[in-house]
Amino acid sequence: MSSIIAITGPSLAGKTTLTDALKKEGSFVIPKHITTRQARIDDEPGFYRYVDVDTFHQLVDQNQMLFYSGMVDRFYGVLKEDCEDCLSKSEYAIVHMSYKDIQQYLLMEYQKYLVTLTFRNIPVGMMQRFLFLQDRQMSWDELSTRICAAVSDHEKYFDTVAQNSDCLVYTDECSEQETYQKVLKKINK
Repeated sequence: MSSIIAITGPSLAGKTTLTDALKKEGSFVIPKHITTRQARIDDEPGFYRYVDVDTFHQLVDQNQMLFYSGMVDRFYGVLKEDCEDCLSKSEYAIVHMSYKDIQQYLLMEYQKYLVTLTFRNIPVGMMQRFLFLQDRQMSWDELSTRICAAVSDHEKYFDTVAQNSDCLVYTDECSEQETYQKVLKKINK
């Protein structure tokens, strides 16, 4: 039976790094994610489909979204059709979710695993990762905005996320390889 692997966590926690490692396994695919925000310089090519806010709301109203979240003019999600297409081709579909999406995740009628990547201390962890990653091209203002959003989401949603996580990894305490091995072990029980 095919499964959805939902990976959640703050910016810079290692979601893309883990996804890239899992993709190399061959049985993991990623449906195109959808967003209304402008492309960022650090977006992985082909990961997002960029649409305007009206189009996004039409997709929501037509019940075409597997999950979605956002506010004002920044919305994110995955289309059901894109996820179904991936699941028809592979054993696992990997989706990136916000903590805000936890209630929608719980309602998904799929075999699913929730993987949470985070830091023991979110501001410190994000700042260290930002300084460590030379290829990240975001401004200090953008980093500050992402840290504030991550702390706010953590305060509101983390207890529910942690209670429902199949695998919770503090990536400031584990190497990329250790994180990868922990996730594979949980998925392959």
